[in-house]
Amino acid sequence: MVYKREQARYKYLIKCKSRASFHELCLQLTKRNPFQLPYRLAAKKLRTPTLLQRVRDHNGVLTTTIHDTIRVIIQQLFPCDNIHTETPEQRSIRAAVSTYAESSLDPPFSAEEIRAALHTLRLRKTPGMDNISVELLRSINKHCPATLLTLLNSCLHLGFFPKSWKNAKLILIGKPDRDHTIAKNYRPICLLSVISKLLDKLITQRLTHMFKIKGLLHDRQHGFRAGRSCETANHSLWLEVHNALQAKNRVCLISLDVEGAFDTVWRQSVLYQLTLARCPSNLFSLIKDYFRDRSVTYCFNDETWTFPAERGVPQGSCSGPFFWNVVLDTIFAVQLPAGCTLQAFADDIVLIVQGPTKVDLEQRGVLAIRSLLQWATQHKLTFSLTKSVLMPITYGGRLSLLDPPCVSLQGQLLPVQKSIRYLGVWWDGGLTFTDHFNRVRRGVDLLSYRLSVVADRFFSKHHLLFLHIYRAAIEPFLLYGYGA
Repeated sequence: MVYKREQARYKYLIKCKSRASFHELCLQLTKRNPFQLPYRLAAKKLRTPTLLQRVRDHNGVLTTTIHDTIRVIIQQLFPCDNIHTETPEQRSIRAAVSTYAESSLDPPFSAEEIRAALHTLRLRKTPGMDNISVELLRSINKHCPATLLTLLNSCLHLGFFPKSWKNAKLILIGKPDRDHTIAKNYRPICLLSVISKLLDKLITQRLTHMFKIKGLLHDRQHGFRAGRSCETANHSLWLEVHNALQAKNRVCLISLDVEGAFDTVWRQSVLYQLTLARCPSNLFSLIKDYFRDRSVTYCFNDETWTFPAERGVPQGSCSGPFFWNVVLDTIFAVQLPAGCTLQAFADDIVLIVQGPTKVDLEQRGVLAIRSLLQWATQHKLTFSLTKSVLMPITYGGRLSLLDPPCVSLQGQLLPVQKSIRYLGVWWDGGLTFTDHFNRVRRGVDLLSYRLSVVADRFFSKHHLLFLHIYRAAIEPFLLYGYGA
């Protein structure tokens, strides 16, 4: 009896001491930054590690070993580039890339250019396989700038991207509220070498400048462009819908989801667009080598597995969004029927279809989808049948959810929804945005309640922290999208 009593008392004292220590830690953290641990706990901002489960292979059979699980996930997320199934048009693109020749050369990188690019890289980011951090690279450049200047300019001069810089450490994150026995429900994060990201950043800056001065950046692409944002994209969409309604037309929105966009984009398409832009030869050779022989390495316990990455642009790379936009901008050159308009934010594509009657709208929608499928096939991309949806604009009673337009994608009717989420804003067919306001209110109420639980304990002695949290977390959430 004495032993059990003392054991219970000992456990109780450990728990009390743990709580007191945790309380003291939270107090120290919130004195410096109100968005530290207490806020992250209340707002559910803490990321839990992903535990890999058994996944189903292409035959629907669950894997039995960790090696098979990783292999199946990698094969789904990083598909191979099969040259034997390419169309004549795709083979001609590959031939044009391999025979490209240009006499102009890009000038060497300057020390100031390298320093400015290095300071755009965020600190305290997880390094790649070489464990070189941004802080260390900044220190090297500060004390010996000639080292990086010579190294990076040699890469540009030779058109050579070191192989060790092409290997990325792979982190798999399970998508929330998804079936994790399906391989595509994992999100790949590629941790790249900081030196490779620096060279990648320099390349992206040169390419962005070249495309900008040549007028090759399309106005309907709002993602990863200076002066463009989610609000400009929503405002542009609102103007298109408003003008169509003003013309007394019937309107529907079709949200198209590109399956695994960044991970499956065809690299030959990227390079081909660079040839059309007359990219300088040394820069083109460097980018071409950048895409060659890339790989990803997954580490689990004391084991590592390395797999080739033949398609896509690395998640987390500086050039990835730009290369994706270069390919996607070609979609705006697709000949669409009258009354059909496209706009995009990175890989979020919206097709606006309008017509004087419902039948005209359906016919135009079918023809537009057919043209877009041809474009996707040319670039080895596919549209997701489960994530692409149609929303009729029911404002004014011109269309009805009871008798919606019928538009098919790859032989299947697009699912009809009364509301869709576009870049964080919930659009409804009646254009009231009531669904969006209700969701925002519920989100703010929940966050406010959770914060109130920890506020008195950790923030009561620092009243300005309440105002800081409101202005930095709650107010932006409330006002998101108001500018559209």
